[in-house]
Amino acid sequence: MIHQRNLLLVRRRSGARRPADLMPGENTDLASPRTGELRSPGLTHIPIATVEPGGSQVPAEPLRHPSS
Repeated sequence: MIHQRNLLLVRRRSGARRPADLMPGENTDLASPRTGELRSPGLTHIPIATVEPGGSQVPAEPLRHPSS
């Protein structure tokens, strides 16, 4: 339960600063096309453009956000 509480606190704090084109994701499977490995971080921000309707995988490689 401590992990879930920490995720909640981080999500609340980052929500106000999150760019509009990113969506929060919790325990989202991130698939690496280069290695075939799957990761499932507790909390991440996913570019909405990478999530196609009906899709079930999100690229695991870090994407540079235009504001960074």
